[in-house]
Amino acid sequence: MEYKNILEFYINKNKAKKRKNISWLAKSNIIDDLLKNQKGKCFYCKIEIINSNYYNEDDYKCPATIDHFHPLSRGGEDNITNFVASCNVCNKFKSNIIPKISIEKAKEIFKNDNSTMENFIDF
Repeated sequence: MEYKNILEFYINKNKAKKRKNISWLAKSNIIDDLLKNQKGKCFYCKIEIINSNYYNEDDYKCPATIDHFHPLSRGGEDNITNFVASCNVCNKFKSNIIPKISIEKAKEIFKNDNSTMENFIDF
């Protein structure tokens, strides 16, 4: 009985937000939608990016990644309302930094072509 309680505690403790397992096709469709909304640009640095499923070495655009704007490790949700498309460099650089503004406000700022990562996070 005691072991069961400890096991249950361990399982519940480790039910922290985790990425959902989605098929590559669903992921590809999500990236397509994000890129369409972001006009094919990285959310943070504005470099042109392309869905990595269509990427080839002759293409000069960087492959896109899905970034959780509010990191999962910091309580962010694993759903499309928290996703942005970003280049790999920005995704890795941002890591699990908590944004200083909401994603809704960030998307308004994104429409301004002069926005940079500094608009979204504190260094």
